[in-house]
Amino acid sequence: MKKRFICLFITFVLLMSAFGQAYAQQSNTQTMFKDVPTNAWYREAVERLAAMGAIEGREDGKFYPDDTVLVTEFLKMITIAQGYSVREQKEGEGWAQPYIDKAYEKGYLCEDDFWGNHYNTLNSWKITREEIARMIVRCLDEEV
Repeated sequence: MKKRFICLFITFVLLMSAFGQAYAQQSNTQTMFKDVPTNAWYREAVERLAAMGAIEGREDGKFYPDDTVLVTEFLKMITIAQGYSVREQKEGEGWAQPYIDKAYEKGYLCEDDFWGNHYNTLNSWKITREEIARMIVRCLDEEV
């Protein structure tokens, strides 16, 4: 079951980064996020990940499906999808630092993955499909 969810999660992230909202049809019916139509092909995955706490909308109640995923956002998604808990955020540190630390601890993020891999760099770095695949393989290493 865990393997199936991770595969679905991977597919969702890759499709979102590749196609965005290109195939979604607009609908007047409201979903969890204002900009995710009820009949959008990705709606169920978005709502499931939101229910898990792996993704969140912005303060305006929108998801922004056409935006590119950042490294820190993906680290949060994969950490929660793997079922890991993270430590509390320390005062003065970035929101994603506990997820970055967990990724290093579990080995799906390595020192040489991103140049200058401190928080400010990772928090603005748009993740590529190659980097997503590399981290996922590391997560599934024991199962593959």
